[in-house]
Amino acid sequence: MRINKKAKNYSFITFPMSRILKNNANSYIERNFNKTIFEYKGNLFDIKSLNRLVNLDCLNCYYAHTRLCCEGSPYPPIKEDIKEIEHIVDKIFRDTQSHEDYKQTKKHINNIGLINQEGSFTSNCNKCIFFIRHDSAGNHVCAIHSFALKNNIDYTTLKPKGCMMYPIDMVDLTDGKRFIFGADEETVIDIIESEDGSINMATDNKGFSRWNSHDLQFICLNRKERKLILDTKRTQSIFGKSSLPDSMFKLKDYIPAYMQEKNLLISLFGMDSYKFIEKKSNEIFKVKQND
Repeated sequence: MRINKKAKNYSFITFPMSRILKNNANSYIERNFNKTIFEYKGNLFDIKSLNRLVNLDCLNCYYAHTRLCCEGSPYPPIKEDIKEIEHIVDKIFRDTQSHEDYKQTKKHINNIGLINQEGSFTSNCNKCIFFIRHDSAGNHVCAIHSFALKNNIDYTTLKPKGCMMYPIDMVDLTDGKRFIFGADEETVIDIIESEDGSINMATDNKGFSRWNSHDLQFICLNRKERKLILDTKRTQSIFGKSSLPDSMFKLKDYIPAYMQEKNLLISLFGMDSYKFIEKKSNEIFKVKQND
């Protein structure tokens, strides 16, 4: 079915979307429109990928993984999101870091600034500057998220939308509306790692999301992997830890991605749009996904 809606760019970041990825997104939309992708108030919602079961137990991420999804420098955020953080950035670091770490961070910002030439947050050792040390064991967390929780602030009002929406992604359409979807096997970019350690997009890649196939190996997006660890104390993920305590990332706590990101979706599109996603999800997935 032909649909007059085309991908233009990623939403809430300034990083451009390549022509190849736009074409992949357009093909995916056309192939699934009115099957698993439905229009509401001009926006397109991919019900299938939005129903992937996830468990974003983010503050326990370092117990589960050898590498965290948020440790790399984030995609360049939009100006509005930068402004939300700039006026409070010193308080965030002062409130979440040791005195010595805070002095080092402040010195880095004073010398280089908060935003680098690419428009992203400046980083130490190629890591996001907000990816801070959490304890003496070397575990790290997001300073913005931690600050919000510590001060009883809704983190969705502080964190850049470009990283906060994970594992949901959004693409601006040429008609001014948006395509909203989740990370799954059909939407993520299929990447391969070469012997020299470089990462490249697979030649037969059909995905288009900012998220890639490595993301699907994280326990938070892979319920089967979590169950394997519970059953065998082993992991198949290159990023997973088999020593993960059973009390974390519980199977019963995995829920559809759209439910996990309910507050974000409502803040961006309204309660009626969220109810539309919920209604379509119930129509398509009549049996509970946890069964």
